[in-house]
Amino acid sequence: KYDDINSAANTIVMLFDQAEASIREYALLATTLTKAQEALNDAKIAQTVAGQQLQTLYNTTKADYDSNYPSLDNDGVAATISKIETLITEAMLAGGVKAGDDLTSLIANASFENTYGNDVNVGGAAHTVPYGWSMRVEGKECHSAQELTDAGINSWTAIEDNQYTTDGAHSYCLLSAPVPDAYLYQTIQGLPAGTYKVTVDMNVTYDGGCSRLTGQRLLVNNVAQYYGKPEFYIASELDKLHPEEVSRSYAGYDEVNSNETGVSGDMGNMSTLTVEVTIGKGESITLGVRTDNNKVAMNRSYEENWWDCTGRYKLDNFRLYCVSVDATGISTVGKVQADDAEAYNLMGVKVNPATTRGLYIKNGKKYIVK
Repeated sequence: KYDDINSAANTIVMLFDQAEASIREYALLATTLTKAQEALNDAKIAQTVAGQQLQTLYNTTKADYDSNYPSLDNDGVAATISKIETLITEAMLAGGVKAGDDLTSLIANASFENTYGNDVNVGGAAHTVPYGWSMRVEGKECHSAQELTDAGINSWTAIEDNQYTTDGAHSYCLLSAPVPDAYLYQTIQGLPAGTYKVTVDMNVTYDGGCSRLTGQRLLVNNVAQYYGKPEFYIASELDKLHPEEVSRSYAGYDEVNSNETGVSGDMGNMSTLTVEVTIGKGESITLGVRTDNNKVAMNRSYEENWWDCTGRYKLDNFRLYCVSVDATGISTVGKVQADDAEAYNLMGVKVNPATTRGLYIKNGKKYIVK
């Protein structure tokens, strides 16, 4: 009887987990449908071939969503969200880009509201490469919780609920001791030549008497903005550590002091970092946040601490805007090239782009297969 009761209890827990996952996925679907409707309200986008396909998919999905008995399971919802996001990207680029356009919809999971796969745990802590993003840790491309662990992430690195978010209910936290060289990024292709602005909201803390500030920075192509004030850094050492950065600026923020805010860890208000880059015809934008534990480049004092998580961060709300367009520079959406690199869909699942249509990540870049 004990075994029967235990089995029944486990079944109930599993059903509750499945129900919670369904609620989360359908809530995200509702957000995605709203984003699709906003895109379709632009006649320039709606009139494209991709826009017409998006309208059809929107109509059928919205009708199913509004019904009393939706037909899609969790995997079906995730696949539909991916299709809608792919069509939004295709339609926006086909409709043309002009100065002043908000292109944030081209960033997959820009505010980390899609928590697909976020419940994977290794060693008791969640490890997640967020839906739509890539993570390079110590030069190794990571697509799973175990790969993050093997590369050196040893604590909570995942999407989480946070009262200090700046867009939606979730933010992304990277925590490890020590923090390795870690680059969370994605690549936007198909933009016309021009100048673009990328922003992100970030929090770096001074916690428990210890500074956590090192190389936390918004990195767009080879242009970086560091979180802190210029006097916090040793520029000559940054040049040695990051010679790929052709331009560097400083956002000028102090760390959020947990002793003053009354909250511990990485809680507290976020501040906005901004980078502008100019691209030529056929060039792409790779945007993200990079961090490390390299104190040698810091004009700061650090207390010895058994839990040295210097380099940690919390971030939210990536944004992408068109500042100006070079009318002579027109490019097209990239296509997957035939090489040996593995391809993944936005959910981090390995796929064969030769046989399946959609949006994929390959070598850290996003491609559309039509």
